[in-house]
Amino acid sequence: MAGKKKSISALKSELEAKKTELQKKFPSKNKTGKSTVFHGARQSSTDPFTNIITQHNQSRMRSFKTILIIFVVALVFVAASFLYHEWKKTEKRLSRLNKITEELKYLDGKIQQSSGYEKALAAIKAIYCTENASSFDIKNFRKWFLEREKYRNFIFESNQGEVKSGENFVNPMSLIDMVYIPKGRFYMGRGAMEAGRPEELPRHAVIISSEFWISRTEISNYQLRTLFPNHINEKWNNYVLDASLQPAVKVNWHVASGFCRMLTDAGRKSGMIPAGYEYRLPTEAEWEYACRAGTETIYFWGNGFGRTGAEFANSLDKYSARLFNWKEGPDMAPSDGYQVSAPVASYKSNAFGLYDMSGNAWEWCLDWYNPDAYRMLSETDPYQNTPLVVPLEKRKSFDAGTYTIESTCKVIRGGSWGNLPLDCRSAKRDYTVPEEQDTGIGFRVVLAPVFKTN
Repeated sequence: MAGKKKSISALKSELEAKKTELQKKFPSKNKTGKSTVFHGARQSSTDPFTNIITQHNQSRMRSFKTILIIFVVALVFVAASFLYHEWKKTEKRLSRLNKITEELKYLDGKIQQSSGYEKALAAIKAIYCTENASSFDIKNFRKWFLEREKYRNFIFESNQGEVKSGENFVNPMSLIDMVYIPKGRFYMGRGAMEAGRPEELPRHAVIISSEFWISRTEISNYQLRTLFPNHINEKWNNYVLDASLQPAVKVNWHVASGFCRMLTDAGRKSGMIPAGYEYRLPTEAEWEYACRAGTETIYFWGNGFGRTGAEFANSLDKYSARLFNWKEGPDMAPSDGYQVSAPVASYKSNAFGLYDMSGNAWEWCLDWYNPDAYRMLSETDPYQNTPLVVPLEKRKSFDAGTYTIESTCKVIRGGSWGNLPLDCRSAKRDYTVPEEQDTGIGFRVVLAPVFKTN
């Protein structure tokens, strides 16, 4: 036993000696910087769990920095894109303003050098320029308002006097360019080979026994608001119908007639209206006579629509039909440039210098609708003065089909931006109740002989 104990003691001494030797070879420093010696197996100077936490935090910090950099880069990109687009908008606005300013300089010169109708016409164009500028240059709205008033005064100062036979004139109250139409004879209705409805037959000779004047364009929102300032059209399917130079639509027959009466009252007070004349809606015969302007073709430009028709009229084209998922029809134009109503006078005029007689907006007429009018009315100055109850097909809400009512109706002519080319024919007749307010129905006025109305 003594020998065994002795060998164990010797073994301990040998281990202690080796431990001391290792400590001398591999000294360790504590937090104070002094060397410490190992006790037992070699160990890390920090807690392994602490190392894991530190590494995790460092990884999170690197991820946060990466995300922050991406966010900052994206923010800079968005800000740069926004500033670029704002710069482009500003450049476009300034370019438009420069063009308007140049146009106004030209018109100012024309106003100073002209008189009468020519001076008033130049002033109207200048007013439309200022109206256009004020629509996007909001900061200078007052400036454009004052400019507009200045040009309105030029119209009143043009001293046009009483309306003269054979001459155009400008109505100063509502800034309407009135075109002289001579009396004459024409063939009314569609030809036997022309597609259409029975009430457009027979084609027959009609005499317009008196000269008259008709507005060069459909009455615009701006013109209607000179007498009906509260007239506002809401957007249709996100498309604007209320721009100043778009035709005034959603106007019923009574409002259109009231507009004419107000023009008549003001014109008589100023002495501009010839004796026996008044502002009113055109009769159906006057309308077709003015639309045809001496032609006997299906449209006032020819017998076909297609691409040529798109130069003269705003109707439903192939692009719009696909956009709205509406049914296409024959002879449609690929595109006429507008999905809804266009600013008046955007297309070519007819031989009388009248714009939008086909398309853009249906136009109210003075007549009550009579499907047999062409067989019953006189050859000279025909006019359906007596109301007649007729069947009228109406569309249900949400395109849920149609239903029919019995009612007295007023004639509408010309077709609109939402109608097929066949509905924009010179001979096309349609009708609706006089209370109708539709996005495709507007009007134009005539200064013509007084007709008794019922």
